[in-house]
Amino acid sequence: MSNPISFLVDHETTILAAYGENNGKPRNTWFRLETELPELSQTMTFNTFKQYVSVFAFVKDRLDKVRQIEVEAALAAFRNEKSELEQRLGNALERLDKVTQNRSETAAKLEKALEEKDRLEAALNKGCDRLDRVRQNDGDQLRKAPSGLDKVTQARTTEAPVRQNSLAVPKRISGWSVQCSKDGYYRCYRKINKRLHSVYLGKELDEKDAERRIKAKERSLLGMA
Repeated sequence: MSNPISFLVDHETTILAAYGENNGKPRNTWFRLETELPELSQTMTFNTFKQYVSVFAFVKDRLDKVRQIEVEAALAAFRNEKSELEQRLGNALERLDKVTQNRSETAAKLEKALEEKDRLEAALNKGCDRLDRVRQNDGDQLRKAPSGLDKVTQARTTEAPVRQNSLAVPKRISGWSVQCSKDGYYRCYRKINKRLHSVYLGKELDEKDAERRIKAKERSLLGMA
């Protein structure tokens, strides 16, 4: 009994093709297979073939349908997974685009802030140069004043340089004007974006320490831009 079944399984494609072409009629299928599978008659009789071939074709059809359902289910699951992965990928790309855009905007703002800083430094240096020239001219005019000044005028002339020197900028460090206040402490000043900023330098004026404090202040202002 196993030999006929094994034979049907081994020659499944040929037998089922002939069975289908003959509209499921075992006799016509038998005659058709005698030429293609001459060993068929050596394995089983026609009566055995007639009993087995219909059942074999029915079982094979059911199995094919089950496999088809399983394949369709697997394909549907794959399509859903693919759609979900594509959605996640799209979201990730969208987030990446936003990060890249924000990075570009930040870089542009930083570049603009640096350009504004350079422009303000140049304007401040030019203003300081003009202030120095004005003070120099004032000193020259005082030295050229007439010798016949009265005591009051002479006293004012004598006091003027003192007051001027007390308010004058002794020097500039990194584009910042340095002043010594009445309390004896040094501070540097600079106007940036229409606002006057100051940096405390201490009782003693150390240029290296002052440059370090000024750089720290500029980095702080740049971070607020």
